[in-house]
Amino acid sequence: MSSAKNTAISIRYFGRGHTGGTKFYEMFLFSGPDGGSLLVRRYGKMSQKEIGGQEKIEECSGSTGDREFRKIANEKGNKGYANPLDLEPGPRMFIRADKSVDLEDQTQTERFEKAIERIFDESLIARIYDACRARPMEPEVIIAREPEPTPEERGDRWGAW
Repeated sequence: MSSAKNTAISIRYFGRGHTGGTKFYEMFLFSGPDGGSLLVRRYGKMSQKEIGGQEKIEECSGSTGDREFRKIANEKGNKGYANPLDLEPGPRMFIRADKSVDLEDQTQTERFEKAIERIFDESLIARIYDACRARPMEPEVIIAREPEPTPEERGDRWGAW
């Protein structure tokens, strides 16, 4: 088993517009390798889709998040939310549709965090990591040793060494 699976967050997305064309509903389920997850729901008038609308965030454990995600998606489909949301290229496209983010991959992690910040706000990143019990890998820092001082810097005279 690769260590990448231990630091991956899987993402599920559901986004629908109401058949009347005036409302939207979207959900994001972020799940970690240990069963913790965060369910984020956004809904409101279609004119508010890009700037927010209302938000509800809840932490789930075990399979509760997945069960809740499926239940709500079915309920919304039965209540007229049948039109898939048109997603322009951007942050929603990056995190939609059954994707996984490997937190050992610094490029993937940075793109994921930027996408989340553009849709929600930066405080959600910490909540996702806490709920999923996952943290991105710290970039490797290489500290170079200082070079040994030259004989002149040590105060040695020519020929003394």
